[in-house]
Amino acid sequence: CNAIENTLAQQIHIYPNPASNYLNIKLPDELINADIILYNILGEIIPIQIERNNSGLINIDMKHLESQQMILHVISEQGDFVKQVVVINE
Repeated sequence: CNAIENTLAQQIHIYPNPASNYLNIKLPDELINADIILYNILGEIIPIQIERNNSGLINIDMKHLESQQMILHVISEQGDFVKQVVVINE
């Protein structure tokens, strides 16, 4: 992990976390076209609907997901970044 990757990782903002209805991801400009994959703790890919706007904000609908810990994987040419996300739904 180099200094540029560390800086980019610090610029990835995920909120709210824990999430229930939706999850917002704010990416720095360098990662605006990154792929986003959500995994459960078993490593299975969770199908998600992603909405992007031009300012690097990504919105993911979480209403259909059960309460659980998940792994958010951001994949880009600048590197791969992993963040933990908690979903709390009734």
